[in-house]
Amino acid sequence: MKRFLIEGLLAATLVLGFGSYLTKSVNQVKSEVNRCTKDAETQVEQIRQTMDLALQMAEQLLPDAAEVGAPVTTSKSTRLLSVLYDENGTYMREVEETIPIYLSDLTREQISSFFENVYCDYLENRESTTVKKAQLISFSPEVIVVKKFLDSTDTGYYVCAENQYVVVYYADKRTVYDATGIPVKNLSEADQQKLAEGFCIESEEELFSLLESYTS
Repeated sequence: MKRFLIEGLLAATLVLGFGSYLTKSVNQVKSEVNRCTKDAETQVEQIRQTMDLALQMAEQLLPDAAEVGAPVTTSKSTRLLSVLYDENGTYMREVEETIPIYLSDLTREQISSFFENVYCDYLENRESTTVKKAQLISFSPEVIVVKKFLDSTDTGYYVCAENQYVVVYYADKRTVYDATGIPVKNLSEADQQKLAEGFCIESEEELFSLLESYTS
């Protein structure tokens, strides 16, 4: 009988000890699971914050959806740079001017088509044949560059006042030779009257002498 009691007590002790160990193990497992869950939640939050930041940066860098695919065109502030060559392809000079109003709000394709297919006929119809060929070289909303080949048989220059500044044209009176930037208001009344009417000069030497007198 005593032996059975002792064995029963030992069995009970073992059961209680195992139960305590099991409870402790379960608690450790729960604790580990909780820790892993918190770590996972932290990582998810970090990923979410990173994605939010990336989206904000993308919104700043990318254009508005309404602007995507919109054609690039010229405007009234676009500059026209004409690179002039003689009919043999020899470089002469460059002339920069404000783009004509009829070339405003046009795409690259439209500008290119105008200079290659229309421009020379446009001048010829106005009894101006100085430009024999024109070709678009580069295009941007800020400036377009056009290569122009001139007829060397058309000599002389036309000097006049335009938008309160002295401007020199080739003999055709349409192709700008030099937008001098010289204010008309700084000249004498006689010169201002002569420029208002416009006049022709035969040689480049005579032209340079005239412009020098305007700036001295």
